[in-house]
Amino acid sequence: MPFKEWVSSTKDTVSTIREVAIVILVIVFLFNQHFIANYLATYASTLAQAGSAQGAKTEVDTPLAKYTFDHSTDALTSLNSAKSTSDDSIKQLEALKKSVSSSQVVDQIDAVEQSLRSTGQAVDQSIKTTQALQSQTVAEIPNGPTSAAAAPSPFGISVAADRVREHAVNEVQLLKTNNITNIAVYLRNGLYITVARFSDRNAADSQLTAIRAFRPTAYLINIGSFCHNPSVSSEKIDTVNVTNCQ
Repeated sequence: MPFKEWVSSTKDTVSTIREVAIVILVIVFLFNQHFIANYLATYASTLAQAGSAQGAKTEVDTPLAKYTFDHSTDALTSLNSAKSTSDDSIKQLEALKKSVSSSQVVDQIDAVEQSLRSTGQAVDQSIKTTQALQSQTVAEIPNGPTSAAAAPSPFGISVAADRVREHAVNEVQLLKTNNITNIAVYLRNGLYITVARFSDRNAADSQLTAIRAFRPTAYLINIGSFCHNPSVSSEKIDTVNVTNCQ
């Protein structure tokens, strides 16, 4: 083989190896997200089954309903984070495909992307199931997930849980665009959780359908139990101070 052809062939081989190496790294990262999303979907399904068993009782087990509400709220936060991560990963894969030339590598990316989309559909279904479970438990507990003798607790509607700060900025702006001004951003477990705040459960519940019209994964939260030991920081998301939760 002439030297020039050998050099050209070697460059092509090295280029392909480099592309494959990049994709392998991306695939390892994305499949970790894939497994996390699958785990969360399974967790939400188990939670929903527990809620169905509770619903079959003739009398409401209030402590169990409160437990279910709190854990369904945590599940929804995690599921929304997994969905956001999955959507971001698909966008990254689409951008990566434009930068590679090997058809074999593109096929590998397509396979990972299809797997992520399938997982995303399972997560979407788990979100809907868990939302329904949460709504059921809220309706069954007198005065919501607080005791009848307790003072009304501020409630909210969580619209998104993002690891990327800029995404949280977009969520705050989205709420403002829809004429919602009482907005909070809670930093909990590394997630920026954007919340529309209300004075009590009834006020929040009355706006849930309207907010789900532009953010279908939104769900109700009891702010008192959702954010423990809140501490307002100097960090701002858009014009909203971030509140740290423990």
